[in-house]
Amino acid sequence: MQQAALSPGGRSFLLPARNRWTDHFQVNSQMNHIRSRFCDQPMPARLRFNIGSVLMACLFSVILSLVAGTQTAEAQEKPAVDQQAAARNAIQVQLHGPIDRSLLEVFARKFQQAVDASPDVILVHIDSPGGEVDASLKMASLIMETEGIQTVAWIERDAISAAAFVSLACDVIAMRPGAHIGDAGMITMDSSGQFRHVPEKLNSLIPKVLTIAKANGRPVALVEKMSSKDMLVYHAQHKEDGTLRYISDKEYKLMDDADQWELGKPLPDAEKDRFLFVSGQRAVELGLADYVAVNEASLANQLNLKTPIVKNDTQTMDYVIPILNSRFMAVVLIMVGLIALLFELSAPGMSIGGIISISCFGLFFWSRFLGGTAGWLEVTLFGLGVICVLLEIFVVPGFGVAGISGMLLMFAGLLLASQRFTIPETREQVMSMGGDALTIFGGFTGFFIALIAISKYIGSIPGLSRLTLAPPTLNAAQATAIPTNDVPGWQVIAVGDTGKAVSPLRPSGKIQFNDQFVDVVSDGDFIDQGTDVKVVNKQGSHVVVRRA
Repeated sequence: MQQAALSPGGRSFLLPARNRWTDHFQVNSQMNHIRSRFCDQPMPARLRFNIGSVLMACLFSVILSLVAGTQTAEAQEKPAVDQQAAARNAIQVQLHGPIDRSLLEVFARKFQQAVDASPDVILVHIDSPGGEVDASLKMASLIMETEGIQTVAWIERDAISAAAFVSLACDVIAMRPGAHIGDAGMITMDSSGQFRHVPEKLNSLIPKVLTIAKANGRPVALVEKMSSKDMLVYHAQHKEDGTLRYISDKEYKLMDDADQWELGKPLPDAEKDRFLFVSGQRAVELGLADYVAVNEASLANQLNLKTPIVKNDTQTMDYVIPILNSRFMAVVLIMVGLIALLFELSAPGMSIGGIISISCFGLFFWSRFLGGTAGWLEVTLFGLGVICVLLEIFVVPGFGVAGISGMLLMFAGLLLASQRFTIPETREQVMSMGGDALTIFGGFTGFFIALIAISKYIGSIPGLSRLTLAPPTLNAAQATAIPTNDVPGWQVIAVGDTGKAVSPLRPSGKIQFNDQFVDVVSDGDFIDQGTDVKVVNKQGSHVVVRRA
């Protein structure tokens, strides 16, 4: 025989089946031979015995014993070293409560944070009664797309309905003995407002769930039974090779080799007219789960995880961020932020508009920073857009290249901050990008509508009337500008008349027409004092002018 050993370099090689016991036997034989020679021969013959040979034999035996003892000690210590080295780092992510879009965003952010930390294992702590199917399938897809990291579903209480699909997406499923998994029938609301289970023929969920089950080697028939109550599941055995598996009656009817399988009795857990719903111990017996653990310490011991396990638990802020990232709040923040920015530019130094604008856009980008969709690139694009708009207003006359470029840069910054990709590659990404673009466009549209309304009724809006300039006093006006009659100026002026701005029009102000002062608003541009203007529209006392 031959035995394996490790070389100093760590590579394995083969040694003859020789050990310290065979060497010891050979040395004893030599000693017996020596003893017989000493006893049978007279003293002069004994002196002729080669004492050097005996010493060499003893020394060789001792050396072999030491080497064998060293190898044995190393072999005994190696499992302990391997066990310590095999202890794996794990991060726990929570999935608690009903599954909806908000919980999806929280889970996706926490799960991505765990992936970015590059642990050996991500432990998904599940305690959920289920919820929205689309959200649960997106969670399952997120888990299955993880590469190089083992995912473990840890079910301490319940993984019911849609939560069961998330569990099945993990590489390993561990449950407490009293935990439950299953009962995943799809329901919908009928015309009378009552919830009813979707008929199996109309249940589009089943093929998606079966794909998840097949990918992770779960019993397909049992997984299907979680979502389909109109079927039976049998424990079947192949007649030739003895292979055991679970087969549903529906599957059995479609099998080409059905005659090669012997069906046993239907599983009591999978009777007709009920969804599969089993405890942790039973789930392991059926192959739906892999481990049973009474607590987290037991789980860590079975999976060889380092303790304490790092927990990336959800906080209160994790539920606030999805609200700020909702499309409704995005429209509100963009619209209010732009309006406040306009007020700050119309009346520099007030600071209120600037504070509100910075707060709105700060909340917008901050929530998306925490949501993992925004970075400094998006903030930089938005900032460059604001600078271009300011240059258009205060430096470059008219509304041209700088203004349009600024608006596009602001739009691009807001759009990219709302999504995880730059260029859409899938149909789902295209749909998501379209929805985000419509949301931002809605914010800009709301801003322009509010701008028109404010420009028209700014004098009558409480708190905003202070943004309009009062008419100059007699001391500030030219003597020739004193009215000669009591007729208001807006009654005298007509469309096409020209005058001179006696105050900045931002957008409201006053112009001088002959010897009359008239309250007017510009048609969009800010007009400096002393500029010639022309009346382009008049509705009652509301007079609109533009540069002449």
